[in-house]
Amino acid sequence: MMNNEPNRQINAQAGGYGPPGGFGGPPPGGFGGPPPGAPPGGFGPPPGAPPGGFGAPPAGPPPGGGFGAPPPAGGPPAGGFGSPPPAGGPAPYGAPPGPSAAGPKKNSTLAVVSLVTGILAVLPCCNLYIMWLVAIITGFMAKSEIKKNPNLTGDGMATGGIVLGALGFLIIIGLTILQLATGVLSTLMH
Repeated sequence: MMNNEPNRQINAQAGGYGPPGGFGGPPPGGFGGPPPGAPPGGFGPPPGAPPGGFGAPPAGPPPGGGFGAPPPAGGPPAGGFGSPPPAGGPAPYGAPPGPSAAGPKKNSTLAVVSLVTGILAVLPCCNLYIMWLVAIITGFMAKSEIKKNPNLTGDGMATGGIVLGALGFLIIIGLTILQLATGVLSTLMH
């Protein structure tokens, strides 16, 4: 077994981190206090600086009254900061959009009817064999109406109604063929 006694003696003499004294103390020249010659009290003003931080406030408003020269006698120039946007132009960044010249947009009623009847046409619980035709017709009428009137939306609903109406038509044709085929087979079997 090795003898660690010389190491313990060296660590104890240097205030080190060895076993007899635990962690000992702070190493020489460590973080025990301010460096020699530093002013006491931490982060104070540099020597010779006036007290009060950033200095005294200015005595009165800045020359010219604040943010630049006063506006001309006829009013502020057009297009400056804070002026309203020119007529017909876009709203400034961050401003809520105002009403457009065309008015608010709303959904086309025909587009909604087309989508609803298209959904009913493909549902197996609805034996409404005419719904596919209503969905397709009102879908094309809605698309025409939306193209003519820029205040209407719902082109996607009209397209969805047309697609679902066509799918409903294919389902009805398929079920009709299946009924005929099973009916013909049942008569041939008897």
